[in-house]
Amino acid sequence: MEKNIKQTANVTNDPFTFLDKYIRPLDDNANPELLSAVKGLLDAYEITDLEIAIDTFGEALLEYFNDYDTIWMGVPNGMATDEWDTELLNIVIDYKNNTIDLEETVNRFRNVLSDSKYYIVR
Repeated sequence: MEKNIKQTANVTNDPFTFLDKYIRPLDDNANPELLSAVKGLLDAYEITDLEIAIDTFGEALLEYFNDYDTIWMGVPNGMATDEWDTELLNIVIDYKNNTIDLEETVNRFRNVLSDSKYYIVR
């Protein structure tokens, strides 16, 4: 009986352990609308089209992230740089060449769209 009391005491020393059953980290699996929207956008364009119009593509991505992403912190103030364009195009190329999957693509887009190093602050 004493053994059972010690085991119970160990469990109750960390009051947050029960949360593990109910809380899981947010990831793209929790965002099926975002994944679907980004996939549709990626499937709608060829790489050669995006080499010319990556800005338009990036603006559409921003709308999808604003509408559907539950963990995205938003866009920094300022204008997107040429590096922003280059990074977005590189992500598209990696996705189209099957070197990354859709979830990694979305994560990489999220990082570029929200990173202040890709923006000129006004």
